[in-house]
Amino acid sequence: LEVDRDARPVRYVWANEGLGEDDVGGVRRVRGTVVDGPDTFGQLTIETVEGARVYVNLDAELNRRRAAPPQGATLCATGPVLYSFSEYSLAIMRIGQIAVVDGDEACPD
Repeated sequence: LEVDRDARPVRYVWANEGLGEDDVGGVRRVRGTVVDGPDTFGQLTIETVEGARVYVNLDAELNRRRAAPPQGATLCATGPVLYSFSEYSLAIMRIGQIAVVDGDEACPD
């Protein structure tokens, strides 16, 4: 079985000010420094330039593969926003949704 799909753009909104109720269900992108994690469940915390702390949840398989960037790395993350256990977070299910960048380098599309 072979599935051949064309690339489709992902529509997102920058959310470097943090995530809230209006973001749930939408796709958001954040850029910041990894300050904590990942924990046992694959959640890590990044701090944006604006000072907001954003939770990024890695899928179980990504967490098992140790795909999380190290603390201090600059990370771009794009994904749907979920609200669970009284926290807003980005759900990361594929490697292409996160990228480590250097300094002022632009986030890859």
